[in-house]
Amino acid sequence: MRSLVCKRIALLLLLPMAALMPGCSLTQGEKQQVSVITDKPAQITVDGTVMGETKGEGQALLLPPLERKNAHLVEAKASDGWEARGTFDSTLSALGVLDTIGIIFILPAITLITGHAFELTPDPMRLTLAPPGPKPPAEPEGLDKQ
Repeated sequence: MRSLVCKRIALLLLLPMAALMPGCSLTQGEKQQVSVITDKPAQITVDGTVMGETKGEGQALLLPPLERKNAHLVEAKASDGWEARGTFDSTLSALGVLDTIGIIFILPAITLITGHAFELTPDPMRLTLAPPGPKPPAEPEGLDKQ
């Protein structure tokens, strides 16, 4: 009789933990801090917003936290006109995969919606600047566009 009571108490204590464990990615924030490394000093723009300047020589610029569930376009432009572009892609993190496996509970589904289950890659982003490509030729004037 006593062991049956102990088993029931243990079951009552373990059930809430089993329901919450698949929501591991809730321990991650909705935003992630990432960095950019360039081979020469450059101004860094993320999604059209200037974020700062790298010092080049492999030193990282730590960016303000970015939303995990969205991809972000990164542009680097040096004072001599050399430039580079890259993208932080939003991918399912290891914790997000664990949450997806345990999706029979409602909590993991919430982490997929809020963005907690994702991570931005690559981190750090390494950009090698190069001269800008040629501009497209201008259209001659006087031609009628139809």
